[in-house]
Amino acid sequence: MASPIRHADCFHDFPEDIVRTILEEAASDTNEPAWACARVLRKVQGWTEPIMYRHIRVEHTSARAVLLARTVNSYPAKPATFFATSVKSLYIDVWDDSEPTAIFSILGACPNIVGLHLSTLYLGKSFLVGNHSVWKGFSKLEKLRIAPNMFSPYHFTFLSGPLENPMFAFITHLELPWNYRLRGLSWKLPSFSSLQALTHMCILSCDSGGDIISMFVQVRSWVPHIPTQLMIYTTRIRVRY
Repeated sequence: MASPIRHADCFHDFPEDIVRTILEEAASDTNEPAWACARVLRKVQGWTEPIMYRHIRVEHTSARAVLLARTVNSYPAKPATFFATSVKSLYIDVWDDSEPTAIFSILGACPNIVGLHLSTLYLGKSFLVGNHSVWKGFSKLEKLRIAPNMFSPYHFTFLSGPLENPMFAFITHLELPWNYRLRGLSWKLPSFSSLQALTHMCILSCDSGGDIISMFVQVRSWVPHIPTQLMIYTTRIRVRY
């Protein structure tokens, strides 16, 4: 008589808390995402998915954003609040503008993020800060990278009141790309001093020649309004040849 087949679970002799710790550590490896962990058992999925979705990156094409938006909006195995409670940072770097609705579907599902990196083309007037409701939901942001072309003309302010830009309320790290044509618009500089939590600031420029000189002239006018607690200010320049 053949001996019974041993259970395929290689952890079957371990206590559940140790198994969970091992799998959670595997899921935490940002260099080698362990997506297979979520396909072992429903219980394991519940342990590991909140970790694997903690920091989300969407890069290169909006097709990737469409796939993620589909998961965000219609994945029955996850509770309705999964992305709102699990996702802590979003890194979106998409340089085609064919699916802005998908990008904002993702943003809207993750209102409690503390970090946002958003690099896109101009997505249209209705998606600007001040015009789209999603921007009012980010009340816990601490680190933000966003281009000035994402702000409507009446929201070039750092004030964080409910009628201005609530997402600035707790910002500690802010990066503003400078290589965008702002159609004569400029920040309301006195409002810069209202960023009471800001400790790190970076201005990024990809332009060259006169544009860089113009940038330095304008940035110099910010000096009287620098928040008193700002510790580090940097200017990053990518020279085009």
